[in-house]
Amino acid sequence: MRFLTFFSLLVLAVFPVDTVTGATVFTNEANFLSSAGSVELESFETLPAIPPASFPRVPSIVSGPLTITNSTATADFGMFNQTAMPGHATHGTNYLVWFGQTSSSSITFTFSIAQSAFAANIVDFGYPTHSTSLTFSTNAGDNGVSAVAPKPEDNEQFFGIIGAPFTSITFTRDTQDDGIIFDEVYYRAVPESGAIALGCVAAVGIADMSRRRRK
Repeated sequence: MRFLTFFSLLVLAVFPVDTVTGATVFTNEANFLSSAGSVELESFETLPAIPPASFPRVPSIVSGPLTITNSTATADFGMFNQTAMPGHATHGTNYLVWFGQTSSSSITFTFSIAQSAFAANIVDFGYPTHSTSLTFSTNAGDNGVSAVAPKPEDNEQFFGIIGAPFTSITFTRDTQDDGIIFDEVYYRAVPESGAIALGCVAAVGIADMSRRRRK
């Protein structure tokens, strides 16, 4: 019994379990990063940027395990850069602009593998026409507010979530034709079963060695 208890505690220590009943929402980047642990970063630096004067719009964006789409099925995104429009990038020089062709439109970040953490810097939301919050929902059932309005021009709001494993997170707003900027997108994949199994085997070995030493 003592061995099983020790093994269980060791596995939980090595592999923390994400809560399934609710999510933790962060508005501070440093706090999110310290809680999320090892994360991947998407700052759109490898994607081609076009000057905003031409208002380039694409129907979707794909980068690694991440696909970004919108509910209106129109070319609703643009990849701008810091040189063309200073003050909007929060990491590197490129950033994503979501135009919002219609009211109640939404933008969805979909992953090819399950994630347990997600975050982004949201810039210029709430200026000049937004009067309600930008909301989020995951396909695991977590939902809430990701940015508030009204806000000054070029404001930055950080949003982060750690919750039940999900493969998509959707942001919804109620005002059209008011560009919102996303940059510095963080995400953390749920450990694959193989990695967990390997870790459990190692944990069993450590526990067994400890038990033998006590004999």
